[in-house]
Amino acid sequence: MKSPKALKRIFPQFFLNALVFIFLLFFLASDLSAQSSTIFKSSWAKSVPTLDGKINSSEWSDALKTRKTINLFDTRGQKRESHPLTLYIKNDAKNLYLAGRLDNEEHEGTIKGFDFSSLVMDMFSLVFDDNRDGVLQSGEDKKSFFILNQTPTIKDEHQLSPAEQQQGKEESSEPQNIEGQITYTSSGGGYYQFELSIALNSGDPSDVQLQPGQKVRWNLFYFDKFSFTMKERDLGFGGVFPENSKDWGYLQLADQSNPSPDMIMAPAVSKSSPGVSTTVSDIQVFAQVANEKDLDAEQLKFIGTHYDLVLSFFPYKQYTDQLKQPNPKLPVYLFVNPYFAFGDKFWNTSSPGEAAAAERRYSLKTSDNKTILFNLNYPGLEFDQRLPLMDIRNTEWQDYFTSQIRKHADLGGMDGIFLDTMDERLPSWAMAPGNKTPKGYSDAQWKAANYEFLEKINNAFAGTGKEIVFNGISRVPGNKGELPNEKMLDVTSGAAIEAFSIYMSMDKSEDTRRWYFQQTIMKDLKTTSERGKKVIIEVYGNRDDEAIRLYALCSFLLVQNDWTYFYFTKKSDAGGLRWRPEWDTQLGQALGSYQKTSNGIHSREFSKGKVLVNPGNKAISVQLSGQYKDWKGNRIGSSVKMPAFSGILLLKG
Repeated sequence: MKSPKALKRIFPQFFLNALVFIFLLFFLASDLSAQSSTIFKSSWAKSVPTLDGKINSSEWSDALKTRKTINLFDTRGQKRESHPLTLYIKNDAKNLYLAGRLDNEEHEGTIKGFDFSSLVMDMFSLVFDDNRDGVLQSGEDKKSFFILNQTPTIKDEHQLSPAEQQQGKEESSEPQNIEGQITYTSSGGGYYQFELSIALNSGDPSDVQLQPGQKVRWNLFYFDKFSFTMKERDLGFGGVFPENSKDWGYLQLADQSNPSPDMIMAPAVSKSSPGVSTTVSDIQVFAQVANEKDLDAEQLKFIGTHYDLVLSFFPYKQYTDQLKQPNPKLPVYLFVNPYFAFGDKFWNTSSPGEAAAAERRYSLKTSDNKTILFNLNYPGLEFDQRLPLMDIRNTEWQDYFTSQIRKHADLGGMDGIFLDTMDERLPSWAMAPGNKTPKGYSDAQWKAANYEFLEKINNAFAGTGKEIVFNGISRVPGNKGELPNEKMLDVTSGAAIEAFSIYMSMDKSEDTRRWYFQQTIMKDLKTTSERGKKVIIEVYGNRDDEAIRLYALCSFLLVQNDWTYFYFTKKSDAGGLRWRPEWDTQLGQALGSYQKTSNGIHSREFSKGKVLVNPGNKAISVQLSGQYKDWKGNRIGSSVKMPAFSGILLLKG
């Protein structure tokens, strides 16, 4: 029997050349049209981690921390399973430091002597497109790490040319300019951990050559159950990005002059001040969990602690459970859209080939049979939003979508479904080029298809206790008349209002601010919630200053009840998630409805404070009876001057 070291010397020549074949097989088989624009922005390292394969939060607290999903496909391109992957990335002037944890995975890594037919193993491969041309070429840098016969192995390699492969050359026949460790833990569902240090400029021409501040294409692949006698269903292969190197994401190294990653995360804890708490407040706020960075454990804990309703793009029970851990009664809804190929694109429930086939069968078409693509962009969403629109009259699509959301709502432990969007009016973004109606549609047919679709969704969830809320009662300023899609409220648990959209922010003008108060809040939101329907309102602002946020929030608080939820977003960050400190204010219970004074000021009393709103275009002074502080704890005198279109949170004492 050879020693592990001897085995490690002879193993790569046979195994890794075969691995290259499998690697290229997936490259050639891939047909992914979506271009990846994801950029991981490394943080500047304040400390050098101990590379023992055991991730210590204190050692990586200065790193970018992000969450991805590794989807594994077999050799036929059929999806087998998915695994959460947490990555930590930082660098200093000399080295890139990378750590990762792959969860919910069994360990395979054995070989009997020299019997390569007995080999079964898992393996990670880190690959760099050194010259940034979108093509993986011979000589470009690769790092591999695995555990074989309980021996951890970290290898510095490079991509071989076909001629080098035929000659039997080893990928690792070069200086080993990498340090690190990989470990496996069987508890907690099983997980791999790895920690690496990679020289930015080792002097080896086969290694990637980088400087702080530079950017390079990269990918991290994972092979599950590789063997030389593998059956097509046994091997699992997947990467952080698509297999084709032109679709990989980018690694942006930090520069000491610009050390922080450009990633927006909710603060761990709000600053403590009078009337402020770090638990769910009296102000009901909803969260939209749309980006994989929001799946960080600390972020999920923060969301579960601070928000009152969650709309989640991710139907995985492990995330739902983490959200509910601090608040078991927190309602979590699955965010879906019947107008898009949403499940296959976001839940990763199908292979790329199956998803593409579904799009061809069900997509919304122009008169010349071209698929219509969604053409809006929400800046805070970190994925490609040019999604194919689907033909909602197609009964096969209706059945397929309905069965998917029912299945994944159950698997994910969801309390309900959020349908974004349902609209009996044909939206402008669903029109074919030249503002033409889609093939086979009239306005009446579009309206009828929405109600037919909604009926199927309702039937699928009948008796489950899961609520259905749709986004569809919004209206832009000037659009008077009946509440949009009002009949849909008769067959759903509630609806969402956007004030107003990425087209038009609430603070665009005096007219839009006035409309927001008089129509959106005092009519649409108020009357809908008085019907006992849940109402979710998201307010868009050009600015994100305290004054405009308080006007939006205090107006909402005048009519808030137990089934209304608020969120404010800066238009340039729409789709992202950010906590505002004033949302922590503890007002206590509402003491009745709002009151209106003769000078136009609206107020509402709470057990611990008061809300004032001036919805007019002139400043007004308001006399106060009693002692008050503002939400930050600053003492307020006997009167307060309220600017035009403003709101104030007052706390007693």
